[in-house]
Amino acid sequence: MKKTVFLIFILIVSESFIQKTELKFNLIGSWKTEGFFKYGKFTFDKDGFVLIDYNDDPIGGKKFSRNGKFYSLKYKLELKSEPKQLDLIFTNLESGNEMTWRGIIQVLNDNKIRYARAGNNESRPENFENIESIILERMK
Repeated sequence: MKKTVFLIFILIVSESFIQKTELKFNLIGSWKTEGFFKYGKFTFDKDGFVLIDYNDDPIGGKKFSRNGKFYSLKYKLELKSEPKQLDLIFTNLESGNEMTWRGIIQVLNDNKIRYARAGNNESRPENFENIESIILERMK
């Protein structure tokens, strides 16, 4: 009985320690970039949607149109993988078809990340070597 209680105690303490050491990163908010685009702004919301405004040509959010069709743009963030993953998922609201930009991020600090992505439905980059990336800085 004492061994069982001790093992349960060790498991609880270990789990608490693991959870505390996990990266706590909040992507929600607006981020800007300069250089790759003339000017770019990414706004991630709490509902999983992202709005991208590059060179004053916004796309994304819950509903936007391109070429007479309506789409949504969601994001999926995975912090437990290495490198960390940030996917942008375009959904055609009429057909339900999806196109994904599989990406990776490097958290430089709470207010700055490095982002790189593959093309439409291509394989995710494995690292930041030999691929174009951008730096996103949190807007205050």
